[in-house]
Amino acid sequence: FIESTELLPYTDDVRKALALPVWDAVNLCDLYYAARPEYSRFEVSDWMQRLTFEIGRNEGRGEGPSRKLAVVSLDYENVRVPRHWNCHGSIDYEILFMGVVGLTRYLTSLGKLTHACEKGLSEAIKFMQKEGCCGITGDCGFMMAYQIFARDHAEVPVFMSPMVMGSAILSALDKNLKVMIITADEMALKDQKKVLKEIGCIDLTEPRYIIVGCEEFRGMEKLATKGEIGEMATVLQGVLSTVGRMVKEEWPTMGVHVGAILLECAHLLPCSELLRKETGLPVYDAISCCEFFASARQDYDRFGIKQWPYAWDRSIEEE
Repeated sequence: FIESTELLPYTDDVRKALALPVWDAVNLCDLYYAARPEYSRFEVSDWMQRLTFEIGRNEGRGEGPSRKLAVVSLDYENVRVPRHWNCHGSIDYEILFMGVVGLTRYLTSLGKLTHACEKGLSEAIKFMQKEGCCGITGDCGFMMAYQIFARDHAEVPVFMSPMVMGSAILSALDKNLKVMIITADEMALKDQKKVLKEIGCIDLTEPRYIIVGCEEFRGMEKLATKGEIGEMATVLQGVLSTVGRMVKEEWPTMGVHVGAILLECAHLLPCSELLRKETGLPVYDAISCCEFFASARQDYDRFGIKQWPYAWDRSIEEE
């Protein structure tokens, strides 16, 4: 991590020389700015429109993005769902999905790992690193329970859930503002508070965190118990109306003011952009998290030593 802003022009060269992820003030500013309503980023809707995937290795394909992100996928217990596929949903990096046999949604909700799943997850991590992935995440928020295990078996950054951003978000807000965390199962998330505190990313006993379960939203009542979700149009309407009512009407009358929203549940990714516009608040999600960690491997064309051929005298030309 480069703390000195005087060294910003050299970040890209340090990345290339050391072959390591390097974070600086630019990455951090991007993290906070990308959560704002006025920022138009690459959303899930764009991702779905561009989505193409190939089962197995990407043999015979031309040169793609220079960065590759690894996603540990749940075992959906459906033979039609591929266990290993490459995705080009983003122009910035390739995504490698890899399922772990036996790693079901129910198991992750318990925060447990069988011996077979431990072996499978360890082998998946080794394979992902061999494929050149620069970071590893999960496709279910409850995989945060495996953060320590995955981190200890990996040589690249591991961020199994957007919850790793919890402390960074809270520290950037006024002490009187709270962070609303939306999760698939409120009780299951609270059961993971011990491991979350051990990791050092978030302390759910902190009163400035408000946890809201998806059972509060129309169309998502059965997500926690049966893993079922309604039509996306119904879900969007339910999420927007409920969250909007909470942060704008109900909670302010009780002296509770929200400064940011953290979407722990991956099913709510399509709601991020609309929530920003509806509430006017910064909304952080799995995409925000992945972008932050993947950006530490990126050569910024807009910024770097090649953009600094002349010293800036800190004067501003007026039009």
